[in-house]
Amino acid sequence: MKKKIGVLFLVTVMLVCAQSFVLANGNSADTSIDSNYSAYSPEGILQPNGVYLLAGQSVILGGTGLVKVSGYTEAFSDVAEISIQLSVYRQNSSGGWDYVWSNSYTRYNTYRITTGNINVSVASGYNYKVKGVHTIRNGITETTYTESNAVYAY
Repeated sequence: MKKKIGVLFLVTVMLVCAQSFVLANGNSADTSIDSNYSAYSPEGILQPNGVYLLAGQSVILGGTGLVKVSGYTEAFSDVAEISIQLSVYRQNSSGGWDYVWSNSYTRYNTYRITTGNINVSVASGYNYKVKGVHTIRNGITETTYTESNAVYAY
């Protein structure tokens, strides 16, 4: 009996984790090209869309009293500066989104930056999403954005 309960618990945890994993996925946004290159990826995983900017991604996982966020930005080759800014938002009672947390990560003379998992303490009982700003500076500046679907924090 204990073995059956243990297996049932493990399966439940695995299902919750699988449902909580969300790749960044956006709706619609303006795309503008001027002296800086800007684009938006509705799929959340960026496709090659600039001179240097190759790819990027933002991810959020829901948990109990926290969300885990992570992301990366990747260039075709080494660039002078590569960065990612991750921002967490909480859905309010009117359906809008309120700012909760943000942090930027930058590396120099490389082609990729990865944040790893970052635990962000949040209030339980709300939906959260993460927005990513992916930027490369290498004589010109290229910036693009990702946005996740909402996940629930228990």
